[in-house]
Amino acid sequence: MQTKRLLLALGLLLALFGILAAIVALIPSIREIGNMKGRLSDVLPKAGSPDAGRVGDIGKFGSEEEFRSYLVAARAAQSSGFGMGGRMGGDVMTLDAATPETSVKSTATPERFSETNVQVAGIDEPDIVKTDGSTIYFSREPDYRILDSPVMEKRAADTEASLLAPGESGTVPAYVPTGRTDIISAVPAEAMSKVASLGRSGEMLLFGDTLVVFDLSRRDIAAFDISDKANPKEKWVLRQTDGTELLAARKYGDTLYLVEKTWVNESSPCPITPFSVGAEKLSIACVDIYRPAVPSFVDAVFAAVAVDPKTGAAKAKTSFVGSSGQSTVYMSENAVYATFPEAGDPMGYILGFFRGNRDLLPEGIFERLEKLAGYDIGQDAKMTEFSRIMEQALFSRDADDRLRFQSEVQNRMTDYAKTHLRELGSTGIAKLSLSDLSLAAEGSVPGYLLNQFSLDEYDGRLRVATTVGGRQSFGFGWVNSDASANDVYVLDADLDREGRLLDLGQGERIYAARFIGETGYLVTFKETDPFYVLDLSDPDKPRLAGELKIPGYSSYLHPLGDDLILGVGKEDDKVKLSLFDVSSPDEPREVSKYVLDEYWSEAMQNHHAFLADPAHDIFFIPGYQGGYAFSHEGNELSLAKAAKGDRIKRALFIDDVFYIVSEDAAYAYDIDTWGKKGELGL
Repeated sequence: MQTKRLLLALGLLLALFGILAAIVALIPSIREIGNMKGRLSDVLPKAGSPDAGRVGDIGKFGSEEEFRSYLVAARAAQSSGFGMGGRMGGDVMTLDAATPETSVKSTATPERFSETNVQVAGIDEPDIVKTDGSTIYFSREPDYRILDSPVMEKRAADTEASLLAPGESGTVPAYVPTGRTDIISAVPAEAMSKVASLGRSGEMLLFGDTLVVFDLSRRDIAAFDISDKANPKEKWVLRQTDGTELLAARKYGDTLYLVEKTWVNESSPCPITPFSVGAEKLSIACVDIYRPAVPSFVDAVFAAVAVDPKTGAAKAKTSFVGSSGQSTVYMSENAVYATFPEAGDPMGYILGFFRGNRDLLPEGIFERLEKLAGYDIGQDAKMTEFSRIMEQALFSRDADDRLRFQSEVQNRMTDYAKTHLRELGSTGIAKLSLSDLSLAAEGSVPGYLLNQFSLDEYDGRLRVATTVGGRQSFGFGWVNSDASANDVYVLDADLDREGRLLDLGQGERIYAARFIGETGYLVTFKETDPFYVLDLSDPDKPRLAGELKIPGYSSYLHPLGDDLILGVGKEDDKVKLSLFDVSSPDEPREVSKYVLDEYWSEAMQNHHAFLADPAHDIFFIPGYQGGYAFSHEGNELSLAKAAKGDRIKRALFIDDVFYIVSEDAAYAYDIDTWGKKGELGL
């Protein structure tokens, strides 16, 4: 009987905690204050206030011991059972295309050529295809071969990049990357030829006569002198240390900007050595690492580094702690913005619920919870004591009352979550000055970001689009997926909040965001695609100008002129292109749409795969079956060219020649007639 009673109580407790955890897990992160001394109001704005400005101050660690203590406090917040779900972005930082140069085989300087599709004009992003107007650089996906021991050992000695795997029969085979970057003379199109190949593959950036290849299969970055296209020479190699990976790279002017992630070694967290160039190691001391005042979940140190592309030497650096899955990086012409999760106070959130529902608990139990919330103990200890108090509260009830209690908590907690979505989940933002990467400002917004397009700097202000709530909890069997909404915040130069627009798309999450001048565009989705047009002309009072609901959703938005926005997404499990007329912001219209017989396009998730040619009113996206060039002349979508091929990756143009590049070949077409001008097998 006693065993049965304990099992029943345990089941009820799990149900209760499942409900509470599921609701709190709708929020991306929670403030861990149990190990922080002083009053919460000394460090944080009032919980739940959408107008609350900064959350704590970002400072630097004073010593390695302080770093260790911070990790202990952050781990306590994570292990309390409230998830810290989210993303660190992997978003590649943005950049404009390279300065045009004439190939040694070119007969004339091109009047125009395409650049990598980027978020911010003048700031380039790495991609697998680049052109300088006469030459195409195409990096193929790496293959992996199993080599026997002697060959493997030689390859390892030559490249220091073999990937070892368990062997059989006394051999130790290795999976070795066999990537390749082809250098293609593209002009004239009728005489395309491959002039050289590099034994590396990955996304690239061009700095004049220097080609930088981000060879992630070998975990290094290599720079090549390509002044002689037929004989490229390696200039320097930046080798990442164990536990470090590249998250973002950007080119601005003559500087290469990198963001590296290094996993934290809790027993010896610093110094951090993310990479080396030759014999020179980049070393980051504890006292050079920024951290939020309030401990958040930390498993990595991020280093933003300005690199000289000619030598690979670091010119400036800044480091900060964060979570490997919850940060986004955005770069403007003035600053680098890095986001990180900010943890919250689960005990305070739960107590707030019971303060508004005192009839659910006996007065004595409620007073014990109030007292517990004020204890200066770790979050784990608080939650353990909370479990014990609630167990006693359940034992004091009969079976009928326990069932009623469980139902009432679930029902009321659902309503509570809908009105308290912004109390716990927030995203901290660090602003780094582009001149020297010093910390210029820090701020915070409720909710979490989708990707780099959720951030945009305009006229000295930062606009941020976030989703609050909507985070699912796994393992408890109950999720309130409707408890979500979407906000847009305008922050001033000090990252203090100026204006806000709340509760867009309730019960949905953001699928796409784009800010263009004084206008913002947002797509949320659950069953239909609300396309929102936002008027941001008054930073203090951003407003919803117009809204359009159509089937499906868009996951990438691209401007095609002043009054047209293209959405690339899906409808009924097929790729859909939607052309929106936003000439009247209060009444956006879908003026044309095209549904492709494709279930996926890389352009839906990777804007580098998208190409627009404004001079001819065409754009290109790849699919699984081939590549597609569309015309939007006269505000009408029409398929101008379909190129069959399941390995098509990118398109580009040089003057009026349109090139489509696949893993197997490069094709050249006349843009006006779409007649084939040339073909080169790869």
